[in-house]
Amino acid sequence: MEPPAQIVENTADAAFAVDYAQKISAWNQAATRLFGYSPAEVLGCPCYEMLAGRDDAGTVVCHKECALLRCAKMHDLPPNGNVCAQTKAGQAVWLNVSIVVIPPSLGTRGHLIHMVRPIERQKRLEEFVRRTLMEGATLSANASRPAQPPSPEPPLSSRELEILRRLGGGTPTREIAHALGISSATVRTHIQNILGKLGLHSKLEAGLYAARQQLLPSEE
Repeated sequence: MEPPAQIVENTADAAFAVDYAQKISAWNQAATRLFGYSPAEVLGCPCYEMLAGRDDAGTVVCHKECALLRCAKMHDLPPNGNVCAQTKAGQAVWLNVSIVVIPPSLGTRGHLIHMVRPIERQKRLEEFVRRTLMEGATLSANASRPAQPPSPEPPLSSRELEILRRLGGGTPTREIAHALGISSATVRTHIQNILGKLGLHSKLEAGLYAARQQLLPSEE
């Protein structure tokens, strides 16, 4: 067994070797479980055709002009990185890829050992954080716009407007009732009337509406 195949077989992670002609020369069982291809299906095939790797921007990074191979041929250490590859079933899978270079010597072919680890959880977390930051930026931009007065049709009563202001300040229903000297049930009735008049669906939406309109609670 050639050294690249020995390394790949003795690696716990999914791993495969690619020679300097960009042909897959070794493929372990963990790679079969991850990608769905058996060794017989991939050995001797161009790696870029089998994996179709892309970066975060969707740009194809697995192609004939492989940057990792170019680094290896120039005796530079290929960088580790993340790539979205494709399984046999056509499913996209995010991977962290580490490269070990076995340069050609004594007439043997050079090889790039690819050791890959799924990072789906990490990518989902990154996407969640990205969306959260974007939503936060949108809310901040909306909050910085000049306040618009509530729609006059249909108008809110003075009591409803006061309750809406307190919702905007984050005051709980029970505290609103205590401050205004009315029952919690009456406050809830007023809130339902406010939601109906403003076309909102929840107390949270009413509070956000009041905050956007800069309706602050009146001083006691």
